[in-house]
Amino acid sequence: MVLEKQRISFPFQAGVNTKADGKSTPDGYLEVLENARFDKFGAIKKRNGYTELAQLDASVNAAGLYTHKGQLLASRVDGKVFPYDPAVDAWGTRHLGIIKRFHGEYVAAAGFANVDVGSLSVDTDQSGNYLAMAWRERRLDDGSATYNYMAAVYELSTMTLLRSPVKIAVASDPGTVYHQLIEVAGSSATSNDAAFELVYEDSSNNIKATALYVNASTVTVKTARQLVAAANYNVDIGDNKKAYTAFKVSTPNKIGFAYARLDGGADEIRYVHLGINSTTGNSVDVAVSGTGDWMRGFASSQGGTAKVYVMFEDSPGDDDVHEIEEVTPTNTMYVHNIVGSTNATGFFLEDSANSKVLWVDGSNLGSNKESLTPNSTTVTNTALSFASGNAGFGAMVEDTVFIGVHEYNASNLTHLTLLAEVGDIDLNTLSHNTMAGGVTGEVVERDTVIGSGINSVQVGDVLYVAIPYVQNIESLKDSASTQKQINHSGVRLLRLDLSTPTAGLSFAELGGSLLVGCGGLASYDGSIVGEYAPCSTQVITTATAIAGGDLDASATYKYKTVISWYDAVGNLHRSSPSPAETETTDGTNKEIKVTCTQGHPTARYDGVEDRHAYIELYRTQGGGSLFSKVGSAEQASSDLEQSFSDALSDSEAAEGETLYTDTGELANIVLPNIRYVATHRSRIFVICADNLIRFSKEYIRGLAPGFADSFYISLPGSDNDRPVALASFGSNLIIIREKSIWTLDGEGPSKTGDGRFYQPRLLSSQYGGKAETPVLVTDEGVWFQSPNGIHILTSEGVEYIGAPVEDQLGSGTVVAMVVHQESETIRFVLTDKVLVYNYTFKQWSIDTYSSLSPNTFVGAANVSGTFYLLTSDGYLWKEDASFRLDSTYLPLKIRTGWIKAAGFQGRQRVWRFHVLGETRDINDLTVTVYYDYDTSISDTFSVVQSATGVLEFRGELSRQQCRALQFEFEDATTGSPTTYEGYSINELSLEVGVKQGNEKFSTSDTYKVD
Repeated sequence: MVLEKQRISFPFQAGVNTKADGKSTPDGYLEVLENARFDKFGAIKKRNGYTELAQLDASVNAAGLYTHKGQLLASRVDGKVFPYDPAVDAWGTRHLGIIKRFHGEYVAAAGFANVDVGSLSVDTDQSGNYLAMAWRERRLDDGSATYNYMAAVYELSTMTLLRSPVKIAVASDPGTVYHQLIEVAGSSATSNDAAFELVYEDSSNNIKATALYVNASTVTVKTARQLVAAANYNVDIGDNKKAYTAFKVSTPNKIGFAYARLDGGADEIRYVHLGINSTTGNSVDVAVSGTGDWMRGFASSQGGTAKVYVMFEDSPGDDDVHEIEEVTPTNTMYVHNIVGSTNATGFFLEDSANSKVLWVDGSNLGSNKESLTPNSTTVTNTALSFASGNAGFGAMVEDTVFIGVHEYNASNLTHLTLLAEVGDIDLNTLSHNTMAGGVTGEVVERDTVIGSGINSVQVGDVLYVAIPYVQNIESLKDSASTQKQINHSGVRLLRLDLSTPTAGLSFAELGGSLLVGCGGLASYDGSIVGEYAPCSTQVITTATAIAGGDLDASATYKYKTVISWYDAVGNLHRSSPSPAETETTDGTNKEIKVTCTQGHPTARYDGVEDRHAYIELYRTQGGGSLFSKVGSAEQASSDLEQSFSDALSDSEAAEGETLYTDTGELANIVLPNIRYVATHRSRIFVICADNLIRFSKEYIRGLAPGFADSFYISLPGSDNDRPVALASFGSNLIIIREKSIWTLDGEGPSKTGDGRFYQPRLLSSQYGGKAETPVLVTDEGVWFQSPNGIHILTSEGVEYIGAPVEDQLGSGTVVAMVVHQESETIRFVLTDKVLVYNYTFKQWSIDTYSSLSPNTFVGAANVSGTFYLLTSDGYLWKEDASFRLDSTYLPLKIRTGWIKAAGFQGRQRVWRFHVLGETRDINDLTVTVYYDYDTSISDTFSVVQSATGVLEFRGELSRQQCRALQFEFEDATTGSPTTYEGYSINELSLEVGVKQGNEKFSTSDTYKVD
């Protein structure tokens, strides 16, 4: 039978589609489309290439790329930001400031009504799979004080609570019993997944331990056992001191345990390599000449041998670290004398990069970092200076030391700040969280021992911090019927990811500044990169009437301070006012000297120009209540305090500017840790670590909008459906959560707190966003990445627009989304490729980068129509018309779907194929034809194009009878190309004859009924 020839046309009008099975790719769509652009209907051409420009830094990897008012900025993994100068193709030699490289979120909590939480401890098992928290709490149900030791255990990867808080033992009032602290030490246990030892002092001053065994999801509490009798334990070292320590070691089924021991009246430290659920182990006694306090223990194998390091006050005012063999301790050891430390408050860190052990002193308003060289007595001291607070916890990641500082002010408010040391001292606010509340005029009783109230454990690049927090304050009577203010508190576990983010930076613009959200809210005003609201709460320490002055006699005056500064755009920033301080004059002393803490910005940058912030002093009239400005002084970077002398009469003071909060405006607060920033209706919106969405006051030209404590949005079910991104779309704020999408409408409250937004409204419960990915707003809608792929939210709903490139995206993360109007595309930058969507033709293609490996993309930006990429090794790539990746040839690769004129299993004869396109520069075009759904069966055609012009040729197939064919086109360099543009293609056509019936099979491939 003679077959009638038919002509089948395959025009190249559609893009790639990998959503369908390869055999079922829709007609016209492509299975592969790499390095292509649709610039005119019916033609595919090669995309532009890139030129490699200056490298940011050869020794420190890049982390992100941003643009502000046409200027390119890049950050390194240490957070330092540098500007790019295109005129000389160079990055600035002086960094502009820091964008934080970490972020945090609360992952667990344990709190109860009528409970006051005290001593805290946290640790993981040796494998890092489980985490235990322990604390001392006080029951307040009947006004009396009943103390207990409690513990909870979590599976770490999911933070699943395996054992609800369980009572371990009865404790006593730490005000009458000396120590009453509990410590957790993680380990392993035979026939179990993990083990923890809880070491504590009972109500009779004996040191006891209780083991917890973890097996799958079951936690078993073992019987308590006594480690040290009170008679052998030096309980007389001082009230609320810590003269024992328990810590994780390298040996399975063991922990490290050390305590201040009494031996015939002599002072000793005893270290025990203690067995799990045992009372014995190898031990050694170390004679010391003083009683000391605040013992700390740490295990490390730096220097090649497993050692333990025990910090103790060896003699009054002299701290030593004793380096002892972990497994077989002997009296042969090394003693590291610690410089400038007066007690053993602080913590140990492991400096693997330099084979050292670090001790960070926890002294108030200053500290020392001691670098200990193992197997020697060598100590290298580095002084650290804080605006205020105590160093209580920390971590070491690569070459960066992170130090957690908790700050206290006159109102008993505790703020938590994370400081990062990167060569110089770069201080970065992590989080300012209220840990304890204050009641005016009352002493707030709190049993948390300073220095033990916050505790942490590091797992890789993640730090878990146990933090006490106050739920509410109640007035109750104690056992002596004395009325006291009592904290109802609990424990929160803060997870801090200190790793270098490859994604997750969000950007917004407001008031002429670039806002960046990653860890803390940073801003760039064209001059300095720093925290948007970088003021720790300053405190007036004294107000003293002195001789002289024109204040009224025998009058009572109140003072407050505010930190203010102007950014480079001209916007005024103001901190929260300090708590008021009161002083009364007399007939002689009518001038008042006011001293306050500097309240330095929590971010100070070496080599970066200061923001020239000022401390402004406000005062009331005698006996009055309204505050007017009576003084101003620029912050001094070298001093911790600032003094003012106020001699102004009431009439002179009344001419000063009124304190902004006295006009009814709400006080500005310091933002907690955030993970996303957006702007909407002239406000800044941020997603915080506690899953609240906080928003600022409205922006008014010349006044940077602050955040008020009551300006937040709480979403239902946020613990199980966290908000991950925000976008301003029309009059609505779009809130993208992990499992749903919501919208917020309304104008919001005024700066005085009047008005509100409407309640958030659910848009979709079928779609959610992927954390730490960007969003993009265009005229069409809001583009975002879900766990499944790329979606767009329009006024009609959510569309899965990225289905055609689902396989190319896979489990990858979109690093950046950038609109490029010149090519009518949206670029979705992954770490190893770029997915390109043509919004005019609504088609997808893939940009590949053969010379990228082993590096990755960390950012992208569009500056005046030019597209830029930044690689992890710090090179800036600029898109141009070269059609090469710098010096590497850029191939245009196209692969059709399977072409089947007779259906999936029908028979067809294909005599030859025809190609129509254009040769844009000389190249070697390879056409590969595959047969019958099998890419191992193929024909190859080499077409050398030696001149530009119309590209038109045909090919005859070696295997004419087939069920399906697939064509692949790819060019390569040949000869001496000029532009390297290669080819473009318009149409593929086939001469086909269709046979009747399905494909014939051999006897071996034919089956009959059994």
